[in-house]
Amino acid sequence: MLGNQIEELLANTWGITGVCVRTTTGSVIITYDPQILNAKRILNFLAEHGLIEMTNLAAAHPSLQTAVYRATEVIIREALSLAAGRLLSGGTSSILSNLL
Repeated sequence: MLGNQIEELLANTWGITGVCVRTTTGSVIITYDPQILNAKRILNFLAEHGLIEMTNLAAAHPSLQTAVYRATEVIIREALSLAAGRLLSGGTSSILSNLL
């Protein structure tokens, strides 16, 4: 199954922090460290391994491809910001307990 192949490949990739495959919707949620990777590198990596095809998207709609990359980066940045805000809102003892 394609979702399992994507999950197995990315689960052992440096910079990927999580992979969630949802077969009922045909979606894959990939979380990653933006200091190590970006959406474009991940999509290119999947394409290099024959798991997705980007040539049609890039050739037909280059602006759509750029929008997908930017949207993914914004979503990840906002999720990390929200998580950091929640972590910091509890004060020093909350931060220490979450880190330990």
